[in-house]
Amino acid sequence: MPSLRKRTSRPNYAALADIEGLEDEDEPSAAEPFNITGPQEEDDASGSDFAPDQPDGDEDAEGEDEIEEVPDDVENGDAFEDMPSDNDEFPEVGTPDNARVMRASKKRKKPIPKGVTIPNVHHRHRAIPIFHREDQIERLGKRPRLFGEPEIVPTNSWSFNDGITNNRVSKALGFNVGPGPLWELLEDRAWFKESFDHIDQMDEAYRRPRVHEDVQIPIGWEILSGEQAAEYLPTNSDTDKTSSPISCSFGKYGQQSRVALKTFDSVKLSTYLPGSTSHVFNAGASVWGLDWCPIYPDDREAHSYRKYLAVAPFPTKSHTSLVGARTERPANACIQIWTWSPTELSDTERSAVDEGREEDPGIMRCELVFCIESGAARELKWCPLPSNDSPDGTVSGPQKLGILAGTFEDGSVSLYAVPDPADIRSKVKATPSSGPVFVRLTTPLLRMELEDTTAWCFDWANSETLAVGCANGWVAVYDVGSALRTSDKQIIPTHYFPVHQSAVKVISWVRAPTTSATGEITADNPTVIATGGYDGLACLRDIRENTAVDLNRTRDTVNSMNFSTFYAGPVTTDQENTVKAYSLAPIMLGRGHKFIEPNGPVLNVHSCDYHPQIAVGVTDGSCLTTNIMRTTRRGSNVAFWEHKIFQLSYSRKRDEYAMLENFLPRETQDRPTLTKANKTMPIGTGAWPTEVGVQRVVWNSGNGLAGAPLLASATGSGLCRVDCVLGRWYRDRVPYVSVEQMRQEVDGDDAMEEDSD
Repeated sequence: MPSLRKRTSRPNYAALADIEGLEDEDEPSAAEPFNITGPQEEDDASGSDFAPDQPDGDEDAEGEDEIEEVPDDVENGDAFEDMPSDNDEFPEVGTPDNARVMRASKKRKKPIPKGVTIPNVHHRHRAIPIFHREDQIERLGKRPRLFGEPEIVPTNSWSFNDGITNNRVSKALGFNVGPGPLWELLEDRAWFKESFDHIDQMDEAYRRPRVHEDVQIPIGWEILSGEQAAEYLPTNSDTDKTSSPISCSFGKYGQQSRVALKTFDSVKLSTYLPGSTSHVFNAGASVWGLDWCPIYPDDREAHSYRKYLAVAPFPTKSHTSLVGARTERPANACIQIWTWSPTELSDTERSAVDEGREEDPGIMRCELVFCIESGAARELKWCPLPSNDSPDGTVSGPQKLGILAGTFEDGSVSLYAVPDPADIRSKVKATPSSGPVFVRLTTPLLRMELEDTTAWCFDWANSETLAVGCANGWVAVYDVGSALRTSDKQIIPTHYFPVHQSAVKVISWVRAPTTSATGEITADNPTVIATGGYDGLACLRDIRENTAVDLNRTRDTVNSMNFSTFYAGPVTTDQENTVKAYSLAPIMLGRGHKFIEPNGPVLNVHSCDYHPQIAVGVTDGSCLTTNIMRTTRRGSNVAFWEHKIFQLSYSRKRDEYAMLENFLPRETQDRPTLTKANKTMPIGTGAWPTEVGVQRVVWNSGNGLAGAPLLASATGSGLCRVDCVLGRWYRDRVPYVSVEQMRQEVDGDDAMEEDSD
């Protein structure tokens, strides 16, 4: 029987060319040949061209998962101590045995330039920024208060000293074991073209300037009474025009108290959980639109450091929104403006708050109800830059709180100028105990519609550009800045192109600066859009080209997508209810990283411009947070924690809700690993009432460093919640001794006290 020929080796010229001390001018002469002409059987060959090669021996599995990073002490010369000198002897390679020994021996690695990260095939990488900022930025000098002026100090940006600062900060962020961000490491990593003229300024007023100062509240607004506004408010159903209160239990497990919440009622959780700063309020029906209003930094003190939250409930508790369906106008609906305001404290209580011994939880109330005729809002987003009028300015009409955009059931994307609740209440002489003020405005600032389809989702690139995802799978880009300046009502898209085979479910801009041919940052709009559709496709699209890059394809709907400034890529949903992020740094080649796997389908994911914590809303009633900058080493001391802020449950028999909190953090489980290890998987149900689903989660990215820990969430029952969540260091130790040394503000030791990557 004929046998297969044995595999023969070939000269490894790459290995020979890497011999230490061999230069281009040191070519081998005829008198000294390499003598690797004869066939040699490879050590790891199997002897057959079809049988697999024998594996090499046991290797360190963890080593394959690591990133070769430049040590922080490269500038001290420590990394070059093992470099070969010119006096080293030339290795002998005259015989095949010596050549084989040379291949098996460990090579000395050449030095890697500072800041360069070399990935391999199997590693779990760290996030790499996709743009750099050389100038200084801001950070907090002490723990922020909910209502008060924060202490701001200058610090080095993440790209300082060729990225060494980013390496340190990234490693330190992995030592956060709390549910929220570390206030010591809060920093603004967002990019807006409006800050281009003051790119060297570190103040937030220059990085996030005031925009649309000439836009005013349009003529035609009017104040409504409670009876007149009733047709705009959420009710039980189309036939039952009443609004029943919601019964919900709060407090510690086993010691909960039942509270009946009517529409516009709120409850302070510190009553049942001492020390809590959270609030729960009833918007009246299922909420899909939720967002924090940005306020200009110099105006926050005049607003008493209030936080404004826009909430858009559905018209009825049984209302559903169909993809592609268009509602004829007028379709009555409302947008509620809630405020988180400081409490009126006594002198003793105020002194305790000022000294930091106590925290003022504040009070949550609905100040203004905006009555519209565009139908219910599917999604709401304020202009990302502050557009409020100056408190000491002179305007002919009511002062403007901001510009609010949304996708509505009439199929349009509409922009509204929202009046300042305090200014409106002063005009009608309303007291805080009298309830909200109802304002009707039938005509928006801008209304963008397409004849052949309806708008389903949208996102701001900056204060002037919008991207809209449509029900036919196309994406439209609008220049709303020019339309607002010229009062042009007939606005058409600047770009309109197909992306998906079905409706576009989610859309997000990659807010990164564009560069010129010489690599300099320009003041142009972002050009890359990330989208997810009902066809299960998540992709990237550059509006300057006609092709898209597919990130992922699943057999499920992509329910959420949000661009993370810290991870430098989109965070989205994947199969098996997982949340995954994709790095857009060219060196990472678009690789993804799974962060969390909840017990049910994910409805919404949101990240913040100031920290790497992401919030996740799940259909099982859970609101979760996790750290996307956690350490990537498998053997690290810091676990992959996921934190449950609260979980809402519902009893159909009693028609009653219960909100549980104070959960212990849970380590993220890798289901494929547990399956291979034959470990028991937790058994749970796959069906939950629609009323308990956490449909929207939003971090506060528009009110500076002190507002970054604020998290708002909305459920299908109409119950909404606001929390102030902060993180803490692993073992309460700050890596690199102090934040000042970590950010290289002062000279100090480069080593970390704890195990890092």
